[in-house]
Amino acid sequence: MGIIEPGHTDSPDTMSLYVPSVDLVVAGDVVYNQCHSPSAIQDTKCYLQDFDRLQQTTASDEELFNQMTRAWGTL
Repeated sequence: MGIIEPGHTDSPDTMSLYVPSVDLVVAGDVVYNQCHSPSAIQDTKCYLQDFDRLQQTTASDEELFNQMTRAWGTL
């Protein structure tokens, strides 16, 4: 298990825990969308899956950037 210190989020001393044996992140206030909505977790998961997929099929970092921007816009 490891502690992740993301720096200042919506409070000064935020941290998350990572448990690699079960691929679990306990994120607390680090993951929020308006009122700490679960949709932020699903959106992040989809974004990372898209990144992973596109990274395997694009020829350059610039092409990856352009494909992600087309898929997700500018975040």
